Amino acid sequence: MLDADTQLQRINELKNKTSHQVLLSLKDGGEKHLEGIYERWLKARNWNVDHAARDLTNHSAWRKTGYDFQGHPIMLVIIRKHIPSESQSKRYIVYTMDTAFELGTRIPNWDGKLAGIFDLRGLTMANFDLETIKAVFDLLQNHYPERLDRLYIYGAPFIFHGMWRLIQPFVDPITRAKIRFVGVKELQVMTKDFPPKALPPEYGGSGMWIPVEGLRKQLEDGSFTVDSAVRSNNR
Repeated sequence: MLDADTQLQRINELKNKTSHQVLLSLKDGGEKHLEGIYERWLKARNWNVDHAARDLTNHSAWRKTGYDFQGHPIMLVIIRKHIPSESQSKRYIVYTMDTAFELGTRIPNWDGKLAGIFDLRGLTMANFDLETIKAVFDLLQNHYPERLDRLYIYGAPFIFHGMWRLIQPFVDPITRAKIRFVGVKELQVMTKDFPPKALPPEYGGSGMWIPVEGLRKQLEDGSFTVDSAVRSNNR
């Protein structure tokens, strides 16, 4: 056990080794209770200043990315851009979820789950696709079990509620319990679960749009970094 003077010396060394940007990234990412953060990370790394500086810097970068506060990748789908086609839609859903799960593997101690946002604002009969919605839940229940942490259905118009009554009997109760409907005037109900930089401005955040195709390319060619992680999946 280090004496108090040595502990204070190492805390000051860690402060000097990490830039002020680290603290700003933590604050922007929604980290709470920053008092004593240097001491906590040093204790967690057995008072090794180099290891604490490295891991605290990585943690601050993670806070800026497209993950929720629990470290789940965020899949954001804009339904009004959907063009119904059952076979193509199902392939795209698989492609998107596989990419999100690959993103999750880049986070230490990831629990294997993702968070989803389905933005239904502007849904019209041209996007009205009962079979694709059923396919989403079929995939989640029968091919990706226990992969969903929660799913927000945001801004659902009146026509969707009729569709939901038809779909609901096919949705397993365990999956159904993870679904939360959020009205357009209740945005803060949803955004409180995400760091500001994890969502684009129109969802109350300050992040940037990165289509799933761009993220997939980064993951495959090795150019991916935590700072470039997906903020949205936009078809």
